[in-house]
Amino acid sequence: MGTNHLGNHKNPIKALLGASATEFKTFFQWFVDVRNLQRLTSLTSNWKRLRAYYNRLFSKPIDQDLGDNVLNFIQRDLRSRHHLDTTKRPKPILNVDDLVDILLRHWKFDPSTYCDERQRVQVALLLLIAAYTGSRPSSILNTDEIQDKDGETKAVCYRHIELYLVKSETLIERLKVVALLTLPYGKGDEWKPQPKTFLFYENPNLLLCPVALILALAFHDNAFVAEGVKTRKLLEAQIPHRKLSI
Repeated sequence: MGTNHLGNHKNPIKALLGASATEFKTFFQWFVDVRNLQRLTSLTSNWKRLRAYYNRLFSKPIDQDLGDNVLNFIQRDLRSRHHLDTTKRPKPILNVDDLVDILLRHWKFDPSTYCDERQRVQVALLLLIAAYTGSRPSSILNTDEIQDKDGETKAVCYRHIELYLVKSETLIERLKVVALLTLPYGKGDEWKPQPKTFLFYENPNLLLCPVALILALAFHDNAFVAEGVKTRKLLEAQIPHRKLSI
């Protein structure tokens, strides 16, 4: 809750565990005064983060009635008392044309150099993943935070990707490769963990095909769980009649 605000407590963590609704309200009043906040969303976001921290620290959520009480105080009392701005800021997003322009520059016109040109392929894949899933960079590239359980970072890895061969609609076409990407972490994962799985199909436009880039990197890194997976074997594989995919 802030060492300055809890300066009179010998044990701030213990004080947080036993904090009442009144103490939380006092904290947020102090928080507004110290930070000179102008927007309501700044307060509500900090309250959500504090609740997430509480849940992670004590392995239990803040009491629901207490949480609603504090949130109402923020949204009503503090909003009116400090004339906090409640308007929503515009959040412009990329459209398809923007994405194509970015990828064209990346592949053809970007003067940047890489220690390993493999990285250029990886950057292109990450751009496509971010665009197709609507994910923030921290959801797919967070290598700072390490889970206590297994020492793994929160970045997307090969273990989060599954590849399937799927029968084509016509017999004359080759089998299609489909990729399933599960993002284990996203916005608010500390507050409410909810992995999401996205399905990627082959795109005839290689500029926009994440499946082609996944395969290119996987073959380069020998990342397949099954041994002996080669490009030719993948293209010549057969799916049993009783199945639609393998």
